[in-house]
Amino acid sequence: MRPGDIPGRCRMACLVLLVGFAGTSWTGAAPPVEGRWIGAVSFRGDDWPVRLELRREGGALKGYLDLPDLVMAWEPVPISEGPLSVTVELPFGIGELDLSPGKDGLAASKQVGDETLSLILTQDTGAWPAREEVVFRNGDAILTGTLVSPPSAGRHPAIVLVQGSGSATREEWSYRSWADFYARHGVAALVYDRRGEGKSTGDPGIDRDFDVLAGDALAGVRLLKGRPDVDPASIGLEGGSQGGWIAPLAATTSSDVSFLVIASAPAVTPAEQEVEQVVYHLRDDKAPESEILDAVSYLRLYFYVARTGKGWNLLEDETETAKAAPWGEKVSHPRRLEDLQWWKRHMDFDPAAILPKVSVPVLALYGSRDRYVPPVENAGKLEAYLRSGGNSDVTVRIFDEADHRLEMPMGKWKDGRWHWARIACLDTIGSWLAARAAVQKRPGPLRIRPGR
Repeated sequence: MRPGDIPGRCRMACLVLLVGFAGTSWTGAAPPVEGRWIGAVSFRGDDWPVRLELRREGGALKGYLDLPDLVMAWEPVPISEGPLSVTVELPFGIGELDLSPGKDGLAASKQVGDETLSLILTQDTGAWPAREEVVFRNGDAILTGTLVSPPSAGRHPAIVLVQGSGSATREEWSYRSWADFYARHGVAALVYDRRGEGKSTGDPGIDRDFDVLAGDALAGVRLLKGRPDVDPASIGLEGGSQGGWIAPLAATTSSDVSFLVIASAPAVTPAEQEVEQVVYHLRDDKAPESEILDAVSYLRLYFYVARTGKGWNLLEDETETAKAAPWGEKVSHPRRLEDLQWWKRHMDFDPAAILPKVSVPVLALYGSRDRYVPPVENAGKLEAYLRSGGNSDVTVRIFDEADHRLEMPMGKWKDGRWHWARIACLDTIGSWLAARAAVQKRPGPLRIRPGR
C-alpha cells in the first residue's frame, strides 16, 4: 500500500426512499418531482443535511445526491418511476421511506425501534455552483478537469485540489466533492483527472514523481490565474494525505500560490510514514510487540532493497514468511524488484527540507484517530518545520475522534448523543478561508438546518 492509499469507503448500502403521493390524482406518469430539493434526515435528535437533484436526461429521470456534512456531492443514485411514485436509492441502509407532499414540500417518517426517523425536503430555488470542463497543459501532458464556481457574480478566490494517492480521477467522490464544498464557500475549485487517468494524458508511471505532480497542480494555478472570474492574487492549493507532500512542494516553486490547506499531511518521509501506519494499525489490532517488531524489521529490509537494489533474494524469502504472518496483510508483497521502483524514487522525500520554504498562510488539519498519518508523529513536526523558515501564519488543528479523511463516525460520540457521520473540519476551513482568501459574501450556508 502506498502512502495515503485508503480503501474506498463510499459504503453504498442502499437506503430506498419511496417518493409517494397518497391522495393525489396523477395518472399514467410519475408526479412532477424534477428539480432541486433541500432538507435533512432527522434521527435520535440529530439532523443530517441532504440535497437531492432530480432531472430528466434523455427522457429518464436521474438523481444526484449531496450529503454536505460528509462532503459527498453529485453522487448518482438509481431512480425508478412508477405510476404514482418515484423510488430513489440512497446510501447508508436507512430503509424505505414513503415521501408524501405537504404544504411545505415532501415529508416522510417511520419507526426504527423506539425512535422516529424523518425526512423533510423543500424545493430549493436558490442558485447552485456551476460546473465547467476545462483543459490545461503541463509540458506534454494534457490535463482535463472540472472547475466548480460559486453562484455569485464577480471575481472569486480559487483553489486547486491536489489528489491523494488513492484518488485518480475527478469522478472519485471523496476527491470531487470538495470542489462543491469550496464553491459553496465562495471559492472557485478545480479538480482534474491525474495524468494518465480519465481524460488526462501523460505517463501514469514514472511521471507521477512528486515534482511532476506538483507541476501539474501549478499548471492548474496558471489556468485559474488567466480567468476573468478568478482573483489572480488569491489562488491556493489543497492537498490531503500524499497531496500533503505535493501541495507544499508546489507552493515553494511558484509565487502564484497564495495559501495552502493541507489535511492529514505527513511531516516525515514516505518510508517513515509507512512504518508509522503499519505500527498504528497493528497496535489497534492489539498485536503483541514481538509481531510489531517483526513487521518493522521486514519493512526496513524492504526499504533497504528498494534503495540499493541489493538483497532481493533475501527479501523474496522474507516476503513469503510475511504472507503467512499475522501481520502480513499490513505490508506490501513485491513479486519482483521492479515493484519497488516507486519506493526507490520517493521513499526519502523529506518534508523537513521543503516545509521551511513555505511562506504563504497554511491551514493543516489532522484527525486524532488517523492511523495512516498519526498526528502525534506529524502535526507538531509539520508546524515546527513551517515556523522554522519564518512563516508566522500557520494554523494546525487536531480533531478528536476524526480519522484520515477527518470523518467522525456515525454513532454515539463523547457528548453522549448519537450523531450522523460528519467531516469534522468544515467550519474551521470556512472561517479560515474567510479571513485569509479574500472570500466574498458567501452564497449560502453549507449546512442545512430546517427550522433552526
